[in-house]
Formats: sequence, C-alpha cells, structure tokens
Amino acid sequence: MLARRFRRTGDIDGFHIAIKHSEQALATTPQDHPGRPTVFNNLVVEFFQKFQELGDLEDLQKAITHGDQARAATPQDHPRQASSCLHMGQCLELRSKILNCSEDINESLPLYQEACDCHTSPPRDRISASRRAASILFSTGQFHESSTLLERAVGLMPSVNLRLLNRDDQQHILSDLEGLSSSAASMALCAGREAYHSLQLLELGQGIIMGFTIDSRSEFSELEMDHPLELRQFNRLRAEIDSPIDGINGASFEPPDQAQNRVGSRHWDAVKQMDVILDRIRTFPGYCGFLLPPPPEDLMKLAEIGPLVVVNCTPYRSDAIIVTTSGITSLELRKLKYEETTRWMTQFGGFGAGGS
Repeated sequence: MLARRFRRTGDIDGFHIAIKHSEQALATTPQDHPGRPTVFNNLVVEFFQKFQELGDLEDLQKAITHGDQARAATPQDHPRQASSCLHMGQCLELRSKILNCSEDINESLPLYQEACDCHTSPPRDRISASRRAASILFSTGQFHESSTLLERAVGLMPSVNLRLLNRDDQQHILSDLEGLSSSAASMALCAGREAYHSLQLLELGQGIIMGFTIDSRSEFSELEMDHPLELRQFNRLRAEIDSPIDGINGASFEPPDQAQNRVGSRHWDAVKQMDVILDRIRTFPGYCGFLLPPPPEDLMKLAEIGPLVVVNCTPYRSDAIIVTTSGITSLELRKLKYEETTRWMTQFGGFGAGGS
C-alpha cells in the first residue's frame, strides 16, 4: 500500500507517481468503458491515503470529487458499487470530523447503507460499510438498526475468501472479522435482545474464524472428509463472490455495457448458487447447523460440568454472558473499558512472546 510504503520510507514520490498513472489512465479510458469506475476508485483511494499521511485538505476534496465521479460511472448492482459507496462515505465521514460538518456525516450514512445492500459486491466491502453505518447509527441512539446491520455483516463472513491473500493480509482480515462478531454481540444487547442471541453471534463468528484457519476441530475439516465435492463447490463460489473487481476482461468485440452486465450477472449467480450449496450441505446428517448459530440447548449443555462465563468487551460496551444448564443471562460490566482491556491484552501478549 502507498501509505504503508510512505510510513516506512518517508518518500512522497510514490503518491505522486500512482496519482499520475491513474490520471493518465483516466484520460485514455473512453467514457463508456466498464473499467472507468475502477480508475476513479483508484484515484479516490490514492488521494485519500495521501491526505491521511500529509494532511492537505485539498487532497481530501479531490478524493471526494473523484468519489462522486466513480459513483456516477458505476451502474446499479455492479460489483464495484459497494466499494464506490464505501470510499465516498469514508471521505465524507472524515471531512465531517475535520470540519465538524453534520451534513457530511448525514450523507455518508446512506452511502454505507447502499453498499451494504449491494448483493453483487465482494463481502469484504459490504462488511466494512456495515460496520461504519452501524457506528453512526449507534452514535445517534438507533441501536436496533445498528444491531441489524452488524448481524447481517456476520452473516456475510462465510463468503469472505482468504485463499489468494498473503499471510499478513489474512491475519489482518481475520482479526477484523473476529472483532465484527464481538461488536455484533455487544450491539445486540444494546438493542435489548436476549443474552442468548448475543452469545449466538459470538459463537457463530468464532466457528467461521476456525474454518478460515483450517482448525482440525472445525466443521470445515469434517466436511472436507465427509463431503469433499460440496466443500470444493463452496470454496469456488466463495472465491467468485469475494473476488476483487479490477477490470473487465471480456472479448475485444464485446460491447462495454454487455461486459458490465456479464460481470454483474456472474457475481449474482454465484450468490444464488451459494445459498443452494449451503442448503444442500445442511441436508447431510450432522450438518444441519453448518455455518448457523448453535441452538440454546447446545450452549447450555456446555455448562453441565459448571457455569461458563464469556466476557465480551468492545468500544460499544462490556458484558459477561453467563451460561448455566437452566439458562443464558448477561451482566453489563460498566467499569470495564475497551481501551484499558486492549492495553492489558497487548501487555499479556508481550509477556507470552517474551516481551517486557
């Protein structure tokens, strides 16, 4: 990433070169070419990152201008729609904090919500947008709406594909996804939902994370042994749904609008096929709960040898979820602050790694 390289070397030329190349690409790309939204998006990201590192408000304004152009050039339900809305929303949200402008934050929320609803876009973009929208809704006291968005985002986690990423990127995304289920669990309690519902989200998220890390205890490993064909189909569809949209490589004779429709249709078909393969897997003996939250009776069985306490701490709130054989309850831990907990966990991690 440009920002990462700048922090490592202090060389600003990387930003200038990337922006110059993108501007040249934009100048040579026909108005009706399906790759034009991608070029606009690249410019948004480049100017946004440059602003974050150097603080020149003009760069942020250029990012917003290109963001408007990216959205205008992106057809409805195109796989790039979510990223266009997400990038534009991020720019407006940041400007709102700098200039204390409520109008910008009000404009960013529907952009995030639009990104959440774009079923043909990669799940990672939709998840990022859901989290940002949920945070804004939480700040205005709309807990139920915020909870609904985060729960939907947890439901998108199985469609995230990590296979083509390097190890550092995989670890970053895994950490982010783990925080997603924790946030969803906290917001469920903010919205007045039952403790069991909150614990369900935590358990579902943890099960998906285990599947990503190919843990021997996960149902993914069991499925690979019992039904390898269905698992291969699942992985193929996940890769298709979460594939980056870097351009459209259609035949040279294919009109641009047909190329756009082809890409959108391909992603939408993969989304529908994913529902079909999940339904099929859940018909197999022992897999009726595949990638679904566990029922309360299964969770309460875990407390047969003694009560279980799960502590969940997020920027939204901290809670202890208590599991016994007779029920699942929660207790808000008002004095347990996320910042302090994060600092403690970092220190403990240092001890485990031989740090001071």
